Amino acid sequence: MSGAGADSAREIFDRAVELDAEGRRRLLDERCAGNMALRAEVEELLRCDDEMSTGFLGADAGAVAAASGLIPSEDDDVGATIGRYRLIRRLGAGGFGVVYLAEQTEPVRRSVALKVIKLGMDTRSVVARFEAERQALAMMDHPHVARVYDAGATAQGRPYFVMEHVPGVPITAHCDGSRLDVESRLRLFMQVCGAVQHAHQKGIIHRDLKPSNIMVTEVDDDAEVKVIDFGVAKAIDTTGAGMTRFTEMGQVVGTPEYMSPEQAGAAGTGMDVVDTRTDIYSLGVVLYELITGAPPFESQSLRPGGLLELQRRIREDEAPRPSVRASSLGDSAAEAAALRRLEPAEHRRLLRGDLDWIVMRAMEKDPARRYASASELSQDLERHLSSEPVLARPPSAGYRASKFVRRHRAGVAAATVAALAMLAGAAALTVGMVRAVSAEASAREARDAEIEQRRLAEARLIEAEEARRRAAQAAEETEAVNAFLLNDLLASVRPEEARGRNVTVAEALGNAAERVGDAFRDQPALEATVRNAIGNTYRSLSDYESAVMHLRAALELRRKVEPVDLNQVSFAANNLAIVLRQLGRLDEAIELYHEAMELRRAQTDGYDADLVALLHNYSAALLTLNRWEDAEQVVLESVDGHLEVFGEEHAATGMTYTNMGRVLRGMGRHEEAIEWFSRSVTIMRSVHGDDHPATGTAVNFLGTAYLQSGMNEEAVPLLEECIEIYRRVLGPEHISLGIAMQHLGDAYLRMQRYEDAAPFLHESHRIAHSSLPPDHTIARGADYYLGQLKSATSLYEEAEGLFLQCYSLTPEQRYDTRADLALSLTTLYERWEREEEASRWRERIEHYERLQAGGTEGDS
Repeated sequence: MSGAGADSAREIFDRAVELDAEGRRRLLDERCAGNMALRAEVEELLRCDDEMSTGFLGADAGAVAAASGLIPSEDDDVGATIGRYRLIRRLGAGGFGVVYLAEQTEPVRRSVALKVIKLGMDTRSVVARFEAERQALAMMDHPHVARVYDAGATAQGRPYFVMEHVPGVPITAHCDGSRLDVESRLRLFMQVCGAVQHAHQKGIIHRDLKPSNIMVTEVDDDAEVKVIDFGVAKAIDTTGAGMTRFTEMGQVVGTPEYMSPEQAGAAGTGMDVVDTRTDIYSLGVVLYELITGAPPFESQSLRPGGLLELQRRIREDEAPRPSVRASSLGDSAAEAAALRRLEPAEHRRLLRGDLDWIVMRAMEKDPARRYASASELSQDLERHLSSEPVLARPPSAGYRASKFVRRHRAGVAAATVAALAMLAGAAALTVGMVRAVSAEASAREARDAEIEQRRLAEARLIEAEEARRRAAQAAEETEAVNAFLLNDLLASVRPEEARGRNVTVAEALGNAAERVGDAFRDQPALEATVRNAIGNTYRSLSDYESAVMHLRAALELRRKVEPVDLNQVSFAANNLAIVLRQLGRLDEAIELYHEAMELRRAQTDGYDADLVALLHNYSAALLTLNRWEDAEQVVLESVDGHLEVFGEEHAATGMTYTNMGRVLRGMGRHEEAIEWFSRSVTIMRSVHGDDHPATGTAVNFLGTAYLQSGMNEEAVPLLEECIEIYRRVLGPEHISLGIAMQHLGDAYLRMQRYEDAAPFLHESHRIAHSSLPPDHTIARGADYYLGQLKSATSLYEEAEGLFLQCYSLTPEQRYDTRADLALSLTTLYERWEREEEASRWRERIEHYERLQAGGTEGDS
């Protein structure tokens, strides 16, 4: 960055660095008003300064000691001379070194960066690590690596080295400050890959790659990358055999947000082996942040849990794909897109596909699945920019074809004709000559296009043969299933088999199910098809356990069929997950939904109806478990998928908008939730009109969103409308009507309109208890709200009975619900002037609050 922008950023930084967090915010609001790029640059400078003066999880011990007077401050060194170098000012401090801007006086005069061991920290382990750093840097000579000029020791025996001073800004700040588009960011990042590749060829691992160690300077108006601070690098195979290489027990070298899983591995487990692929992971994280505008994991979500939890999360938690992360930035999404000269929707679309897969391959948890080298990562980015197939995912024929179309649009028609001619075989297919002339095409391009055309034709032939095989297989399966239904399922209802008895559907199905294994011995694909049909039939009969048995068998058979049909495995996993979800076995269902979704994703380049249906099912299960953050990522992707497959004016898209509202409401982001619910209502009215259950459901969600945000006046007319829709469409006894009445009654309770609340809460209670068991969540909710009405209107005995019944039927592990009931009983007894009972229930509130905070039963 050049000119006034850079000067003003530095000026603001110099003022802000001395302020506390609130002071910084006010200063940035004042000085960066309307200039988001400038603000981003200053914030990045501040973040880097904080990083350089902060330890792994908290305050820098050296800085604390210096402040307390136990050791002298490093600022005491400013103005001193070390060898041929005069210290000008301190630039920053890392975990064990202090960096100064210094002036070299001979044999040439120039500004340099000089790094020495920090005062008070000259332990053997620090000296060993510093020695590794100094030698590693001296081994390298690359235009994008900060050069090492000199090394030595101070009069006090403190090692130092002198390196090229890089007066630039971190790569993220440069890209945002210059509003670089995504392609320009990728080109700049490829310079970083070149520098890291050079280091790896020298046997050197950086181990702490992050934006603040990747500086960008401007040379003749061209941006140039410099990778700095190989401060924690260790040689893979150094000639210094006596070199000390170790990390003290419990001490992790690196920055958590950019740290690889193996750097967070437990020592001695075999999970902590660091090699060049460690840097590939960190490069992936930097690339992730460059193209999305945010790291995969935020600092505030990683650090609070302590070292062991932080290590576990780095090793185990999967990052959302960049396109999904870009969708989840909330208010920052528009700003992140604008800094890349895009609209938010364009930003997500640009990241989806190649860039998703490239980044996620670099960030694989298993090092063996990452790119083998930094140059391989750079080459894949070059392929993406050239619209060639990338290595980051299996190149299906359709995927290769889409890439070919982009590179050789003019020649595609001819290739298609050639492929069709080959497919026609003996058929008399006559086609006209298709001519395509490209003025820019060179002779070499023409030859490459011809080769690619032949490959495309061969791929089409392979696809056609595969389609023929699948069609034949489908016909065989259909014939076999029909034969089984006729000879086995329906046989049990023939007179000679029934013998005068009325045979039920369940009995006929059971008789047939017993014969499946024998009927399709050594035919796993056919047996899987039949078991799937039987399982779905049991599900329709509400015999979920029998359904699970057959659907699980169908899934295991599909996994064993050779060759494995991933679409069929995905289909079988989804069917089993649906039933497990209905049984309340949500953890199992979520695992299967995830498997089905990833299998389907591997079969398609974009979205299709099957994939978006899986996304919807998966998100619904996560919502049921109140896993809001996980659900947010999936629902955002589901929204994108539904818009791509169905467009906005579609009921399925409206349902996805409702799910997004549920996520945001669960996270306490009520205003955003209301926006999404409102959009869902608009779609449902447009698609279904007012007399449809889906419209009623959308209106109900919007009404309850207003209710939960305290906007009772706005909630009431919506909930009244929902009740009228349900009465017309579903009838007077439907449980959905009872739930809507419960919500309206709650609104009136909050407004202290008890007479208005009474008829709705009484009717809701009647409907719930006439159609559900008393321990059902909805029935217990009806008890609770009617109890609130009785307590508020001084009908204490009736309220007491309702609350105690609800409490006794609430599962013990639902600490939050039991705490709410204990509070309601405490309030009731206070109104009733029964202090002894009120005191007892206050203790129960404290008991459940301790349990929610992670205590035990022994706490009470």
